[in-house]
Amino acid sequence: MRTFRSAVLASLALLAASVSTAYGQSCTAGEDDSCCAVDVDNCCGDCDFGPTWEWHAGVLYMRRENSSDNLLVERAAGNVSLINASDFDFNYEPGIDLGAIYRYDCDRAVEVRYLWLDDMGAQADFTQAASNVTIFTTPTTNWNGAETGEFDYATEVQSLEVNLLRNPCGNNWYWGAGFRYLNLEEEFAGRIEGAGGAVGSDIAWETENDLFGFQLALKGSRQLGCSRFRINSFAKAGLYWADQDADFVVSGAGFGSTATDSNDQAAFVGEAGIDLVYEVRCNVTLKAGYQLLFVDGAALASEQVSTTDQFNTTGVRPMTINQGSVLFHGLNFGLVITR
Repeated sequence: MRTFRSAVLASLALLAASVSTAYGQSCTAGEDDSCCAVDVDNCCGDCDFGPTWEWHAGVLYMRRENSSDNLLVERAAGNVSLINASDFDFNYEPGIDLGAIYRYDCDRAVEVRYLWLDDMGAQADFTQAASNVTIFTTPTTNWNGAETGEFDYATEVQSLEVNLLRNPCGNNWYWGAGFRYLNLEEEFAGRIEGAGGAVGSDIAWETENDLFGFQLALKGSRQLGCSRFRINSFAKAGLYWADQDADFVVSGAGFGSTATDSNDQAAFVGEAGIDLVYEVRCNVTLKAGYQLLFVDGAALASEQVSTTDQFNTTGVRPMTINQGSVLFHGLNFGLVITR
């Protein structure tokens, strides 16, 4: 997957060295040309509009929304919660959003876009006087004499999409449909140690989701008077086929178990955003905004704890993939070059 990402990044970086298209920068028919970058007065008559390109290069600053309340580890004496899925407070992390739109006709365009959110992580831990703890597998697993526990939760998202867009003449909206591939990988891993760290166990759940599906897209642009500013917005939603894998492994302190499961099922992906755009030149704009990405029906790492069999004994244990929902949201900053 990292090889795939590197190839895509290299290709888009090479293309981004060129220049780009006119979506969102066209005048409404009959508007003063001095106010806008492109005159489309001829769009409704004889189409005199040549093919154009638009290249987008953006930096994301987003976070994974915290998981819902889900008890994972507790102290057996008094049923005191030690690790809950909601304890993992994810930080805002950088990502990239690269794309190109080829406008091959007055009212038709093709969009290609790549999005990457990496290293979205969070940590949670506990320290106590050596005491027995319960891990909420099914049935539950006991770890005797635990003194400390440190757990990490990591998420990575990659997305590649191709959309066919239509812009009715004189309209500020694009609508269309396309295909999207989205990869969502998660790892929930930690270590529990006894008194003085003399005995410890390493525990990890990993999930991977490969989603393939078709989506509907809507993109809009509204110039603020005759200024250099405008508001852009977009929304995309679709149904997907999800190929899911989940793996579990534990080792140390008398444990030595593994588990795995695979599953295919339907999923939903929705994305939306809004940007404030400033036109530096007729073919160069800067943008800043807010966007979100929502996935429902995904195999999430923390959701697999409760469907993993008790691992007090060694060997291969059964597990069943469990699905959930996840939301990513945050800021974006970008440059758009048109030609």
